[in-house]
Amino acid sequence: MPAIVAPLVKAAAELVMKRRRASIGFSRRFLYAGWYKWAYLDSKARPNTSTESELHQPTVVLVHGFSSDKDAWLPIAKYLIHQGYRVVMPDLPGHGATTPVCSSHNYGVDAQVANLLSFLSALQAATRPPLRSNRATPTPIHLVGYSMGGLIAGLFAATFPRLVRTLTLLCPAGISMPTPSPVVALFDDTGLRLMEASTVQHMDDLLRYAQGPTTTKLKRQNSRVVVHMYAKIQAARRDVVSKIFDDLEPERSTLEDQLHRIEADTLVLWGAQDQILDVSCAHQVRSKGFRTIVVEGCGHDITQVRPQLCATHINRMISRDIRRSTTRGVDLSQSACTSYSTTMDSASTLDADFMEVSPWDY
Repeated sequence: MPAIVAPLVKAAAELVMKRRRASIGFSRRFLYAGWYKWAYLDSKARPNTSTESELHQPTVVLVHGFSSDKDAWLPIAKYLIHQGYRVVMPDLPGHGATTPVCSSHNYGVDAQVANLLSFLSALQAATRPPLRSNRATPTPIHLVGYSMGGLIAGLFAATFPRLVRTLTLLCPAGISMPTPSPVVALFDDTGLRLMEASTVQHMDDLLRYAQGPTTTKLKRQNSRVVVHMYAKIQAARRDVVSKIFDDLEPERSTLEDQLHRIEADTLVLWGAQDQILDVSCAHQVRSKGFRTIVVEGCGHDITQVRPQLCATHINRMISRDIRRSTTRGVDLSQSACTSYSTTMDSASTLDADFMEVSPWDY
């Protein structure tokens, strides 16, 4: 792509994205937390003006995947915002518009969990009216994580169980993989880190693997301009992307090792044709007693290919939590949640919760 064209394409893409956010109901905001100036999308109309009812509305926080950003959640978020939830989507450190972007920082999962806690604490302080006293820690949230974000969200829930009411994980990283995916096998066999794709060819290959073989037959037309733009963005941040990969590569089973510490009502969704994190990971999660749904006709890119299905399950999780809490007379803004998975003590229940969903069911 000619040098003079790339900035124009990027500027045009930014304008399109800004309009798309606004049309759905999101505003881009910034706040300082820890070492970073965080960029995030928020469905709340105005900061520092919460009414009493708004302070008690469910807050859903969506954590994006590797080398992605907050805008990747928009296809799902548009189905959540009309449910009366406050929906917040941050750019994790090292990603998107959160600054500084520095290759010397620690982007390991423990560091990102600490970063997320810092962000949520600052977000709460920015949300509550100035005259109200702020608690030192955030109120419980409904947490959703995808891929790398699933690893971070899951470990956050394990580390701070009283801060997470429900947990929804979409193809999360950090689970052992009995059957290596094509992308993982390629890395193990040749050392090629396709997740760091910074050339047009590698980016096209990565998108093809992310969409999966079934999706490829139904919908496989990546614009060359888009592929070029993604590759340019990756190339410009190559040092940071490589550092993130280095920091996360040892975490292949970190989430699995900590699943027993999660107390929140938890659901895991996985694409049956996932070629980045193989669906055999889902069986590992299921064996630990967590409700797991395998989605047929879908690869790793479940948030883009099946956004309405994902949103439907997130909505169900939150609705069930609200009903359960209302029945028990629990204050949603302050209580810790109890583990639904601990009630799943029969093989029949586990089998019923581990299902294959037809792509045409939703």
